[in-house]
Amino acid sequence: MKTKFKVFTCVFLLIVLVASMGFAEGKSALPAYLLSFFVGFGTGHLYSQAEWRPWLAADAGALGVAGIGGFMMVLTGLMDAHDQNWQGGTSSGAKKTAFVWSIVSIAGITAYGIIRVIEFVDIFKVVKQQKEAGVIAYWSPAIDVRPSEVAAGLKYSY
Repeated sequence: MKTKFKVFTCVFLLIVLVASMGFAEGKSALPAYLLSFFVGFGTGHLYSQAEWRPWLAADAGALGVAGIGGFMMVLTGLMDAHDQNWQGGTSSGAKKTAFVWSIVSIAGITAYGIIRVIEFVDIFKVVKQQKEAGVIAYWSPAIDVRPSEVAAGLKYSY
């Protein structure tokens, strides 16, 4: 568990470092992609200076529904265990309640997954618009062929 936490911390710090970097007069599109894919919650949109609040609300809402559903499943299970200790049987009402909350939790997790996919797809459109507006810079391959030499490299555009 400690190793997973260390890896998570390193990845998170790397993302923060990449997100804080600025190149020349424009920003690179790579941090927007990384933040949108790994972090979510509108951070890629925020980095690319686009509207990010709807993504924050959508991600937080879906995770909230999943968390509330999971919490209620645990609470229902504890109440059912308490009923078994005192009455010696399992109540069917507790099983139904746990089933309903499990459906709510699964729906929240599914909604969160769908929102994250849509958010990641949307960041490509946002970055394209920001490139056209000159807010985000980008790298592209460049090949310069002359009679005496051939030069290849990366061209930075902003």
